[in-house]
Amino acid sequence: MDRNNPGFGLLEKLSRAQADELESPNVYLAGPDVFFPDAMERAARMKALLAERGMTGLFPLDSELDPTKFPDRKDLGLAIARANEALMRKADICLANIQPWRGVEADDGTSYEIGFMAALDKIIVLYTNDQRPFFERIVNDVYGGDVYHDGPFKRGRSDHMMVEEFDGFADNLMLINAAAASAEQATGEKFDPATMVQFGFEVAADFAKRLWDAAYLARS
Repeated sequence: MDRNNPGFGLLEKLSRAQADELESPNVYLAGPDVFFPDAMERAARMKALLAERGMTGLFPLDSELDPTKFPDRKDLGLAIARANEALMRKADICLANIQPWRGVEADDGTSYEIGFMAALDKIIVLYTNDQRPFFERIVNDVYGGDVYHDGPFKRGRSDHMMVEEFDGFADNLMLINAAAASAEQATGEKFDPATMVQFGFEVAADFAKRLWDAAYLARS
C-alpha cells in the first residue's frame, strides 16, 4: 500500500445517505507544534483543513490556562497535562505529528498522548516531515553510520546499544503498532505497518477521515 495514498475497499460501500449521516469527529492534534512561536497560527491552519473534511480540531492550547493563577510552576505543569487529557477523552481521533523532535524520535509528550488515546480505543493516525525509516535515522544521526553486526542485531559502535530495525518502520514499534491496530479495528482489514506513518498533515487528515467513515460503516 502506498503510504501517501492509503485506501481500502470497505468505504466503497458507503452510500450517499450514510455519508450525510456521519457525525463530525473531534480530532486531537498531538505533536510538538505547541512549542513553535507560531503555535496558534499552526493550529488555525490545521483546524481549517480538518473543517474542510468535516472534522473538528482540538489543540492542546485550546484550554487557555492562565499561568498567573498558578504561582507554583509545578502546579501549572500538572494542570496543562490534565487539561490535555480532558481534551483527549473528548476526542474521537488522535492525529499525531511524530516528526523527529530534539533528536531522532517523536516528542515524548506526543508519544504519551498516542498511548493514552490508544488505551481509550480512539483512532490513531500518525504523520511526519521526515520520510527516512527510524533505523536509518538512528544509524546516521546518532552513530554517524558506524554500526556493527552482533548476531541478528546491529549495534552502535560508540555505546554498543542495539539499534531498532524493522523494515520501513518510521518510528518506535509501539507507535507503529498503535496506528496499525487502530486502522485494523476501524476497517477490519490488515495494513502494512510500514505505511502507518503518513507524510504531511493533509494526507494524514484524509486518512483519518477514511478511517472514521469506515468505522461508522462497520457499526451501521
